[in-house]
Amino acid sequence: MKTLVSSIGLWLLMCIGTMLCWILGFGLSQALFKVSLPETEEDSRKTLILLFLMIALEIGVLLWVHRRLDGNRFQRFLTIFSFLFGIQFVMSQIEAWAFQSAVGMSSKEMLQTVVGGFLFALLVSGQLVFTQKHKNQATTGGSLIQLTIGKVLLLVVVVYPLLYWLAGYFIAWQFQAIRQYYTGDANNEGMVAGFLGFFMDGLYFLQVGRAFLWFLLAWPFLFYFRGSRLQGAFLLGALFSVLHCAQLLLPNPYMPAEIRYPHFLETASSTFIWGFVVAWVLLGKPKTMAL
Repeated sequence: MKTLVSSIGLWLLMCIGTMLCWILGFGLSQALFKVSLPETEEDSRKTLILLFLMIALEIGVLLWVHRRLDGNRFQRFLTIFSFLFGIQFVMSQIEAWAFQSAVGMSSKEMLQTVVGGFLFALLVSGQLVFTQKHKNQATTGGSLIQLTIGKVLLLVVVVYPLLYWLAGYFIAWQFQAIRQYYTGDANNEGMVAGFLGFFMDGLYFLQVGRAFLWFLLAWPFLFYFRGSRLQGAFLLGALFSVLHCAQLLLPNPYMPAEIRYPHFLETASSTFIWGFVVAWVLLGKPKTMAL
């Protein structure tokens, strides 16, 4: 019971610290680029509550991941930073750039977001790694990763693009508001036309590139993770899903709620499956962990 209370207290303190990191990181970014963002549809109190919810989810999964990582303090810092910055900000801004005409986000606004995300991730990673006690092992796990070119190509060229399209069509595209938002036309042309368009519009090739970036972001986790194969698969899925999708809970001036929430369902499910599959395919025999 005492351990549970201590863990909850630690989590709450980390959440408060992370909110301050968010304010500082994005405050500095906005001061640097001087971009005034449009107003959102939500009041400030609700936005603050949703921001805390987003941070609570992210800190929960990052604390969980950190406890399962090997390596020295600097290695763990770089790993957590790459997760937070790469998954939450780089991957999402690639999508914003790809659909810039629909999203309506200028290049300067994207750059401001990336820089703010960089500062935020830097502060949060330092806060997490340099304030938390950690036990690690001297051994590394690289030799236990079952990595082959064939497996990587299968994941990057087939699995991720297919997951992306299936979730996009069968979840997000079933909402009329989503179709109107991206095409200006609420009609659904059907699965075959949608699948052909996925290739003809070049979206497939973009997702192959993003899949490779996902793989690079997963690599530090695969290398430093300590635990069973099933634990690793579940945890990488949670890491991908939460860090990439929790920000869709936040009101923003580019995506109204009727767009954000279908996207949340779509991306949270597909990125969890993607992370689970990557870890399950590439992790080998169970690894031990210092408790």
